[in-house]
Amino acid sequence: MAGRSRSVWTLAALQAAVTLSWMAYGYHQPRLLAQFGFETLSGILAWYLALAGTTLAPLAGDASDRLVRSGGDRFPIVRAGVFLAGASFVAVAVTAAAQGDSVLRWVLPLFVALWIAGMTVFQAPALAIVRDVTAPGEVSSAMVPVLLATTVPIACWPLVEALLQHLGGSATFLSGGVAVVGTALALGRTTAVARDRPAAPAPESPRGLRAFACGIASAVVVLLATDRVPAALAPVSGIGASWLATIAMLAASASAALTARAGGRIPSGPALVGGVVVAFVGLAAARVVVGTGGAVVVAVVTGAGLGLHLGTALPFLLDRASSARAGLATGLYVGGAMLGARLVQVLVA
Repeated sequence: MAGRSRSVWTLAALQAAVTLSWMAYGYHQPRLLAQFGFETLSGILAWYLALAGTTLAPLAGDASDRLVRSGGDRFPIVRAGVFLAGASFVAVAVTAAAQGDSVLRWVLPLFVALWIAGMTVFQAPALAIVRDVTAPGEVSSAMVPVLLATTVPIACWPLVEALLQHLGGSATFLSGGVAVVGTALALGRTTAVARDRPAAPAPESPRGLRAFACGIASAVVVLLATDRVPAALAPVSGIGASWLATIAMLAASASAALTARAGGRIPSGPALVGGVVVAFVGLAAARVVVGTGGAVVVAVVTGAGLGLHLGTALPFLLDRASSARAGLATGLYVGGAMLGARLVQVLVA
């Protein structure tokens, strides 16, 4: 039991490093492209990110399932993705330190593309480890640290942004590489201990379309809670949009933790749909509310809807997937989220 707990908490540390790395990418990517005169590649890289999610994440998850079905574990796939991401971290860091007219400018897009691929490959198999080390019915509560590792860093965005600005591109990517590789290696050690147990019976894996649709819905709710609702509230609240997003994500963190901890006591279907509905209601309310107090209330309610959805989505999929199919279910969810994020950005632009 102690080994399983350590695996979940180590996975949470890896997830925190992954979340911060994606935040750093979102902050530094447009600046690096502008530095080297590649601004026109921004849209292409955005679509490449969506394509990588919809292809590499399910493929990597399925490959890790095959290893599990053959009696092994999914960490070789995690290790391969982490190695590629770690090497790309260093490559991007070195390139970021070059002058704008340096010959190294021509390899920056390649290094960024490899970094995206590496980060995408290992994320689904890593998240599926929760299912490997947890008995059916306990997945939701075990996911709490992983969910908080996703939402809390986003809630700290104003502080993270200041840190990223202070560090600069090179130091940021070097630090990210150390954090991702270090936590992934630690996860490999704890997983080897935790998985030394008989496989527990589990229900059938959920349909792929369901997992993919959950990912798209998650992307929509995240965008509403962290961007659209705060942006609509900022002019009438006297509070900056970034701080309103922080308030929403703090509410989301608490709501996700409570929802996941409750496990099967909250019906999954109503919770998944209800989170989306609450987020859209928050968007509608943001257009008519006035005053600081009203804006804070709308931000909190919208964040709570996001937490209700996130606290249900991946636990719902993993709790209904056998360990031998958890990687594919997670990969489809991750792929749906990455494609959904891009589609929503295009549709609401």
